[in-house]
Amino acid sequence: MSNTSELRVLGFVTTYSNLSPHDNQLFLDLSYLRYTNWVNSETLNTYWGLNVNMLFEDSLIGPGLLLGSSYQLSSKFAIFAEVGLNAFIDGNGNSTIGLHNSGVGLKVSF
Repeated sequence: MSNTSELRVLGFVTTYSNLSPHDNQLFLDLSYLRYTNWVNSETLNTYWGLNVNMLFEDSLIGPGLLLGSSYQLSSKFAIFAEVGLNAFIDGNGNSTIGLHNSGVGLKVSF
């Protein structure tokens, strides 16, 4: 979108420790990231964001907030780490809050 913001789509699989191995969950995440100037560095970027996680197997949707940073390895690759807090609401009105968008990843730019 610009040098200070971007839209990101992620797909990932997660497994809960209390579920059997065949109960992996597929998530799709749509995030709006806003880069900040909290750290004055050309290779280290910090950002905050808004996101929506969609869980397909259980038909859940979860809006949330996230905070992260990325480190540029080269012009095409970066490592990022972030923490995201999401609130999920199912079709029956049940809700849960969790760190569903938290972790470490590799960003590839084309």
